Amino acid sequence: VEIDLLVLGDSLLFQKIWLRSVAVPDSFLCNLTSLIVEGCGFLSNAIIPSHLLHSLSNLEKLQVRKCNYAKAIFDETKMNNMGPASNPLSFRIKILILEQLPILEHIWNEGPQGILSLPLLEKVIVDGCKGMKYLFPASEVKMDRLETLHVKNCDMLVEIWNEVQKRSLSLPLLEEVIVDGCTGIKSLFPASEVKMVRLKTLHVINCDMLVEIIAKQNIAAEKQNEKIFSSVTSLKLWNLPNLRWMFPGMDILKWPKLEELDILHCQDSFLTKMASLSKVWL
Repeated sequence: VEIDLLVLGDSLLFQKIWLRSVAVPDSFLCNLTSLIVEGCGFLSNAIIPSHLLHSLSNLEKLQVRKCNYAKAIFDETKMNNMGPASNPLSFRIKILILEQLPILEHIWNEGPQGILSLPLLEKVIVDGCKGMKYLFPASEVKMDRLETLHVKNCDMLVEIWNEVQKRSLSLPLLEEVIVDGCTGIKSLFPASEVKMVRLKTLHVINCDMLVEIIAKQNIAAEKQNEKIFSSVTSLKLWNLPNLRWMFPGMDILKWPKLEELDILHCQDSFLTKMASLSKVWL
């Protein structure tokens, strides 16, 4: 039997497949393009165990909700134990939705090899993952298809991209970023060159610890990023009591296409800097 859509709940049969209690042929899930995982209390480590990773390589949409004990989405630990000879595994996932996963820590619980990647991601929605400290690992810096990124109600989130300061972050198609209720995050984008030229919507709300939108960078990265907001049409900054900069070190920010500007409950000093550094008012 070949299937392309699977809704995984607390079914005893799929528990046995997922936990490797029953053998299934490799072709059983090879045509699966959409997987919905909801309320699976039996998943106490990762949503997709290592022995199923190759079988799900054609997956295009993954939605995970209300799995209270899951700590990771993909389990790479056993693949990492195979050593450097393991072939990199690229998933075809375009849409990734993670909701109400209270102790989720990582998407990948990866080792140093960075065996798994999601190069075709177009849309990422993360909501209510309160234990997550970062969204993407250091190995995932080339995201050439990503268009939409929504991150909400992730209290422990410190950064979206983990430890990529010395690498260029490629986001050429990213158009919409909405971050809401991530009280621990201090900057949205890392201290590296960020290739992001199509960003249209940037909404950041209720992030108490946020200090800057893009972290302070070296001079070379600053010159590359000086036009990073040139396509933005909608900018909303609400309830950001510690926000000091859009981009530390920049003398001028250019907003030639800005149509909607909405700033509420931010520091007076930030408002002053925006007024003096942005050409949208000239």
